[in-house]
Amino acid sequence: MSFEENTSTTNQADTTAATNAPAVPLTKEQKIARIDEQIKRLQAKREDIVNDVVRVKAVKEVVIPEVGTVVTFLFGRKTANTVPVEKTGTVIAVKQAVKLETGKTAPAQIKVTFGEGFEADVAVIYPAQVTSIVSAVAEIVG
Repeated sequence: MSFEENTSTTNQADTTAATNAPAVPLTKEQKIARIDEQIKRLQAKREDIVNDVVRVKAVKEVVIPEVGTVVTFLFGRKTANTVPVEKTGTVIAVKQAVKLETGKTAPAQIKVTFGEGFEADVAVIYPAQVTSIVSAVAEIVG
C-alpha cells in the first residue's frame, strides 16, 4: 500500500510542477517593441480626441434575399458539443424588421425550405445566418 501512496503523491507533484511552469522572460528588444506599440496606439487615440474624431466599428452589410432565391445558410446552434451545419434552401417568405412600440426593433426573419419531398424541412433564420446567395430570382420580362 505504501508504494501506491508514494506513486500518487509523485504524480500529483509532477502535474503541479508542469502547470506552474515559469513564463519565458522577454528580451530587452521585445520589451521595447511592446512599449513602442503601446505608445503608437495611445498617440493615435490622443490625436482622435484632440481632433474630435469618433471611430466606430464597421457594421457588416446584411442583404435580405427575395422570395424564391436559393441561399446557403448556417442551421443549428453552436454549443460545446455541436456546431451549425451549412444547408442550401429556397426562401419562401421574408419578414422585414419592424419597429416596436417599446422603441426596440424586431429583427428581419427569413423562412427557408430545404430538403426534398417528404423529408423537406422549413426553418426560420436571421439574415446574418445567410452565408451566400446561390441563385437569385429570375425576373420575368414580358
